[in-house]
Amino acid sequence: MSKFVAPLIGRAGLGNELFPVLRAADIAAKESRVVLWPAWFQLKIGPILRRERDKRMYWTLFRTPDLISLLRLIWAKARGVPHDGASSNHRYVTVQGMKGYFDGVNISGPEFRDLLLARARRGVLSSPPREPYIAFHVRLGDFSRVGASESGVSKNNTSSPIEWFVARARAARDAHPGVRLFVCSDGDDAELAPLLDEHGVYRSTGRNALDDMVFMSHSVGIVGSRSTFSAWGAFLGDVPMVVQTGGDAYRPHARVWEASADEATTDWDDQVRRRCGEGH
Repeated sequence: MSKFVAPLIGRAGLGNELFPVLRAADIAAKESRVVLWPAWFQLKIGPILRRERDKRMYWTLFRTPDLISLLRLIWAKARGVPHDGASSNHRYVTVQGMKGYFDGVNISGPEFRDLLLARARRGVLSSPPREPYIAFHVRLGDFSRVGASESGVSKNNTSSPIEWFVARARAARDAHPGVRLFVCSDGDDAELAPLLDEHGVYRSTGRNALDDMVFMSHSVGIVGSRSTFSAWGAFLGDVPMVVQTGGDAYRPHARVWEASADEATTDWDDQVRRRCGEGH
């Protein structure tokens, strides 16, 4: 008799909502269970009222589960038990929340990326450039802003200053001539203008949140925000990442460095060069 695990998602952004899905996939592999994938249908008014670029309509990105899977998902939500050390004999278990982020899971980022791609609707993902590129993730949206003089970011839901990204773009351009820089962001072009106006910096070809996340995962290096979205890009592709001082809150893997705007990032640069040489 088959056993099932259901990730229970809330109403947050894609980066936050993927954590219970990751845990469910990991539990399924460890305990020979079947993942009951979310239907993702949750109309969120806030992003619409705030005129955010990402409206968080994630049901348009992933395939809808079949009827039997939906019925099982409903049953799991009503009668399933939270997964813990004593739940292995239960047929339906559930997992929710962001506890531990990426800690304690055995499934690799690229393996989980394959699972996500298998669930994606046709046409929602674009093809990343074939040449090596560096991805910048500038998280704006409803995040708080800090002044350009801030030397670090230590609070969740706070954006790094656009000036920090500009400085990192200039450093990356000098260290990796010929490697294009692409910006993934939920912000508009006007707020991103200081970065987009830099030579060799382009907006990503991502069509939606999932597309941008996967786009980042295929890069040779990420310049990220204090955001779970940045962390997912690094995790899914096992990509080295640099963030502003205090920005490594989610620890997707060991190759994440914190740096001020003008600080040298020698180890990150070395990792980027290695990945360029490997044909990423």
